[in-house]
Amino acid sequence: MKNLLTFGTCFLMMAFTTVCSGQVKVWVNFSSDMHNGVGGGPNGIADWVDELDKATAAAGVTTFSAAERTTIETEVLSQLSTIYSGYDVTLTTTMPGSGVFDSLAYGMSSFGFTALGIAPTDPINISSSQVGSIATGNFSFILDEFTGSASRPTQISQLATALAGTGAHELGHTFGLFHHHAYSDSSVIPATYASTGGVQNGYIMATGPTGLTEAGREALRSLSPWERAMLDVAGGAAAAYPSLDHKKLVSSPILIDLMEDGPFDAGATPGTAMPISLSSGATSGMDLALIAADLDGSASDVDWFKITLATPGLLTAEVFSDNRFASPFDFDPFLGLLDASGMFLIGNDDVFYSGDVYDSLVFRQDDPFLLNVPLGPGEYFLMVHASPTSSIPPGPGDAYWLQVGFLAVPEPGTLAAMTVVGMGIVLLARRTRLDRNRIGNRFKVR
Repeated sequence: MKNLLTFGTCFLMMAFTTVCSGQVKVWVNFSSDMHNGVGGGPNGIADWVDELDKATAAAGVTTFSAAERTTIETEVLSQLSTIYSGYDVTLTTTMPGSGVFDSLAYGMSSFGFTALGIAPTDPINISSSQVGSIATGNFSFILDEFTGSASRPTQISQLATALAGTGAHELGHTFGLFHHHAYSDSSVIPATYASTGGVQNGYIMATGPTGLTEAGREALRSLSPWERAMLDVAGGAAAAYPSLDHKKLVSSPILIDLMEDGPFDAGATPGTAMPISLSSGATSGMDLALIAADLDGSASDVDWFKITLATPGLLTAEVFSDNRFASPFDFDPFLGLLDASGMFLIGNDDVFYSGDVYDSLVFRQDDPFLLNVPLGPGEYFLMVHASPTSSIPPGPGDAYWLQVGFLAVPEPGTLAAMTVVGMGIVLLARRTRLDRNRIGNRFKVR
């Protein structure tokens, strides 16, 4: 067949009509007309065109022709396909006539909006029909360095890459990815948190606060290890919310374990800790687990989970409560790591980062994230309880999901290099069952 672009296991005609169907459908929307007319309504011109013209006018460069816009659209689609290769995603510029699908809307009105895009974040991808929006009119900074027709191909190439990167980023949010996941390169361990060397900015979820520059936006980025781990789990929580669609990005996602959320309660001591069974993720190279849990009975409850490691490697673990459950079922958690004797090794209360510094400087969220902790073979414990400095008061109905990942590496370093934080323990929480009323997500602005 002539003039086909390969998108994973699917094909897109040059006219952008899909000829196959994947588990996750994404409408890459270059055609909607919703603003710039009288009273802010339609004006007969696609928003993508209006906003692209706004960007060229602001940059003082020639407006793109219809043929040039098609070139940009084709390259955006090609790069989105490259970034999400290996995942069951179908990209189409034709709005699907039936079924659920996510959307990337190129042409969001940039009037009064200074960021490049916005999207809701849906940890574990429990629901489709999410929309990521890209404010194309705010991309004039990509264009304003060019003059003359000789530079036009470079201008088009850099703009397409920047637009594709932002689209992949916003789509990542709808699949459940957060900005701090960009820091999960295996070189970023507690010993290097204070100076990451900028490695985070080669990944899709990098953004301005991580230090992403114009040059970084003009380069093709990829998915980080934890970004891939999240996609390996996406769609695996159907047992928690059976009425939702839970679209899978891999054929066999890691499935949620509901044992702790049922009548069983993870114990509050090493001897009564709930064992965690890790399974191989499809694309991340990590062994992974996803646990649905809640804090049980009284303000003094704490949940302990036991992990047995056969090889040295890096342990990453993340708690989703404020980022997953709507009030009043969310709370501000603390996550700690202990050795076989129960000695506290390292913990995290809140996520902090700014540029090349991780776990310091600027507060970002209440949900904790233990990142790339080097461990040798042996038995370890993860401990979850309410934060000792809670910004969300704990109470009846507190719930969370715990995702754990382990990457085996030959020489992970030593625990002596780590900074131990969060030694205080506050035991405040209560138990309840999962229900749909707890579903919540947060909009992330890039």
